[in-house]
Amino acid sequence: MSWLRQSLVCAVAAALVLAVSGCQLSQPAESAGEAELFHLRGEVRPDEQWPARGSLTGDQDLVDEVTEVADAWQTPDGVPRHPSPVFSSIVWLGEVAGQVLGVVAFAPADEYSDTWIVEITGEPGDLEVTEARNFRAGVTNFIEDTEVLPIRSAGVGPRYLVSAFVDEVYVDGVTVAVDDGLTEPVRVPECELVEVVLDIRQGRLIAYGDWGAAVPYPVYPLFFARGAEPPEVSDVAKIQGMDTCIEAKPGGWLAAAREVLAPETPAVIGWGELARIDSGPLAGAVDDIGILGSGNRDQAVVVMWRPESGGAPAFSSAHLEPSPISNPMVFSLSTPEGPLGVVTYVRGSITPEREFSDIGVPNEAGLLVAEPGVIVVALPDHEIEISYTRNGEREQVRVEAP
Repeated sequence: MSWLRQSLVCAVAAALVLAVSGCQLSQPAESAGEAELFHLRGEVRPDEQWPARGSLTGDQDLVDEVTEVADAWQTPDGVPRHPSPVFSSIVWLGEVAGQVLGVVAFAPADEYSDTWIVEITGEPGDLEVTEARNFRAGVTNFIEDTEVLPIRSAGVGPRYLVSAFVDEVYVDGVTVAVDDGLTEPVRVPECELVEVVLDIRQGRLIAYGDWGAAVPYPVYPLFFARGAEPPEVSDVAKIQGMDTCIEAKPGGWLAAAREVLAPETPAVIGWGELARIDSGPLAGAVDDIGILGSGNRDQAVVVMWRPESGGAPAFSSAHLEPSPISNPMVFSLSTPEGPLGVVTYVRGSITPEREFSDIGVPNEAGLLVAEPGVIVVALPDHEIEISYTRNGEREQVRVEAP
């Protein structure tokens, strides 16, 4: 079990309990026309985490209109809602910036756990779907697996809708006001990573990252990072400074992570330091980023270099976690100071038998870090061979500058 999966065991177990209990509550109707859309979340079963909130939940005419609009909506693939009234629900309904905002958790007929978050806005009598996105989390893709949802409809967002467990919201370190679960408007720039830290029941801080307003579907706008207890810096803050739009395009590490995790999408990201380069033009930290796909099936790994100067980080491409994890992984990345090659393991999988020793590199390369679990080399402009001894055997890997 990898380092990131180990950290999620408790969350997975809790989410599975929720998912299984939800599945046992109702049998699906024969067709969508035989069951009304589940109206306000919490009516069929109590929901302390995501009860229906908002100033207009008591307006039955608006509840009916939102229900009708959501019931007529289909996913981009033409899939209608699931016929069971248990799986779809109105999560929030209120007046925002002079118009109605309804937020619906929509379960498609082909897979009830593949939740879509549908935003419905407009004037009463003229409501329509203005935003819809496939919700992706690191466990089951039910909204019970998150404490925050992004709200993006024009004229309403960007804002965040948080669960009833959230007491405070901090966006890039600034406290934002929350009214009945919905934040005030927040600054979410295009192509910039935003840190969202939540205070859960006045005792636990957790962090999410927002990829920025312009990162396109199918990348889900938010990912879960981890706890962010002071004075600790969150995993989101550690990778800020990149252009997320560039990284989401072909050739970028986010696009590469999407590709190796397909059909899932990056949902949980964790960071750890591999090594430090203490001097010279490449001085800085060499880190690994573990990227867990939605559905909790596979993990990708990216290597990041953060310059000592505090400039923008540089990233390798993404590789799927090897099988078996005893195999070393080989990365290369471009930095403003020249290309780097990195040979390392998935975090937590180093044992005495796997340690690197007697490391050799050609004269045209520069050996920057030689540690039992990681090798870092300044690369020339052509492919080189790195050799080392592992478990009594001499091995070689080839690394080419990106």
